[in-house]
Amino acid sequence: MYQIEVPPKPKKAARKQERPCMFTHTQQILLEEVPTILMQHLRIRNNPARTGDQLQAIILIGHSIREDLKILRLLGIDISTISPILAVLDTHTISRFVLPPHHPNVPTLPWQDFSLRGVLAQLSCRPPITAFHNAGNDAVFSLLAILLLAIRNCATRKAELSARELVNLCTVKHAVSWIQRQYAFTGTGAQYRNLDSGSLATLGAGLRELNLLYPFEG
Repeated sequence: MYQIEVPPKPKKAARKQERPCMFTHTQQILLEEVPTILMQHLRIRNNPARTGDQLQAIILIGHSIREDLKILRLLGIDISTISPILAVLDTHTISRFVLPPHHPNVPTLPWQDFSLRGVLAQLSCRPPITAFHNAGNDAVFSLLAILLLAIRNCATRKAELSARELVNLCTVKHAVSWIQRQYAFTGTGAQYRNLDSGSLATLGAGLRELNLLYPFEG
């Protein structure tokens, strides 16, 4: 995970910025380094051994992610010029359709919370409150949220799923339960340790199967 070095902030904001990432170490970078680092991580070639090989399309996932993309554009960074985008998945928007009251135009109940933490809680996933508002943590939590929302939505249409789709759904469930067990998100005493390549591959498999359940159309 990368953290941009910024001028001193008020104490409350500074405390949030100092929250540790549960999943990996944090590297301090300068603002002007952001475009280069994005290029390094988002330009993924189908065949790395072949120069000029076609870039893989990427999926962007976040909670109210369009605000993040807007900030990047204000900094002169347009992700679509770095790599082809297959889909932009906003966990906040999707959650308003999947979770009660099942539409963003319907007023919510007083107890309902559609922040990233609130959406995860409605899906029975409860990372520690101090883990939120850290970019690395929120990135993983957003991926977990999109997979959990798919599982919840499939539960309402299970009779419609084909045999292959049911297999895909099992893969998504496995990816989520694996991470929740590893980090104790369903109980007490959440764990802080690196997200290893096996865990990343498991989450990636879940996202791939999610695409088969709900084909991404951008």
